[in-house]
Amino acid sequence: FINTRTDVILRGMTSGDAAVDEVVARAKAYRDAGGDGMFVPGIASTDDIGRVVAGIGDMPLNVMLVPNLPSREALFAAGARRLSAGIALSLEAYATAGRMAAEFMGVEAKSVTYGGFNAMLDR
Repeated sequence: FINTRTDVILRGMTSGDAAVDEVVARAKAYRDAGGDGMFVPGIASTDDIGRVVAGIGDMPLNVMLVPNLPSREALFAAGARRLSAGIALSLEAYATAGRMAAEFMGVEAKSVTYGGFNAMLDR
């Protein structure tokens, strides 16, 4: 099983209908190249999920846990087939450790964001 991925939405390469159209175009290209599933991190709207699912046919769609994501039931009803935690669990673990350390040291905790976490690892 080859699970392909596109970061069109996650990276904000385009938005709205253009983003959905680009995701579908990339999914079709990946399927034609032998991909079995499609992972679209950042997609959060059930309407967008439904449009992607309609555009990719029987290729299963995997979405990533993001803030304000609809319920699992709503995601599956829209056509998503898998949910991934992505980096969310790691970010929460580091944020919790940072809050605990800051409390212990008597200083203000800094937030841990996706971009900030990537920057720390890019050194």
